[in-house]
Amino acid sequence: MMPPRALSTIFGLMPVVLGLVLGWLHLAPWGAHDWLGKGEGMHEKGLAALRGGDQSEAMRLLEASAEAGSPESAMALADFYAAGAGIARRADEGPRAQDKAHSHRFWLERAANLGSSRAALAAGVARVQAGEKNLAATFLAKAGAAAASDREFANAANDLGLRLLKAATSLDNQSSRQASGTRAAALAALQVAADGGGHAEAQLTCGAIYAQGELVAMDFGVAAGYYRRAADQGLPRGAYALGVMYQYGTGVKQDKSKAYFWLSKAQESGDLDAGAALQKLAEEE
Repeated sequence: MMPPRALSTIFGLMPVVLGLVLGWLHLAPWGAHDWLGKGEGMHEKGLAALRGGDQSEAMRLLEASAEAGSPESAMALADFYAAGAGIARRADEGPRAQDKAHSHRFWLERAANLGSSRAALAAGVARVQAGEKNLAATFLAKAGAAAASDREFANAANDLGLRLLKAATSLDNQSSRQASGTRAAALAALQVAADGGGHAEAQLTCGAIYAQGELVAMDFGVAAGYYRRAADQGLPRGAYALGVMYQYGTGVKQDKSKAYFWLSKAQESGDLDAGAALQKLAEEE
């Protein structure tokens, strides 16, 4: 299990965010393990050297393991470089070493490219949080593909997105720039779950985000698409939201019969607001 300081590696965010994502980091699946047998022994020896206090040997072994294809070693190196470990040892080893020492992203993104789904999501989210959406795209695509085939990972991406949304709210009074970047990162994680993994709750949240227009430009058409996908999976609130959009022609062409259909499904599934919406719909006839 990664130490708590690994949080700084993965997100580069402020302490309040780091604490909120701790559970996700420890529970999310790693992804690929096809490196086993090539770098596994060096990885374990590197960790043992670290526990024994021989940081120089630990870094040497972990780098060799990462170069042999170990995403876990690459993630460990990203953590260590983010915390400053190994920088002094590499001070006289030339520009390439200095670049590694001063950029933990090198190893985080190496882990993603070695097949770690969690590293791919982390790297993508970090790039988005820094305002580098174009550089994030490849990593988020990798994470989306993982979410499509791994329900557990889709759940983890949704959980991460919700944690980051809450973190952004706590940052509103501290730094509007950090809060904005954290919200963008939250949406990126949620869309990995919603678009890649078909996660119904993530689809519902994305629908609300586009309908409210706080994190992105308001787009009722996109919101309706997310609500429909959530409703198609049986989520009562998705059916309710879609029914209301048909009722008033928001983001979709107004259609009272479709509004009745979706609001009725929402009511049958236990949505508490659907009954009042159906009554109002009837009064409009």
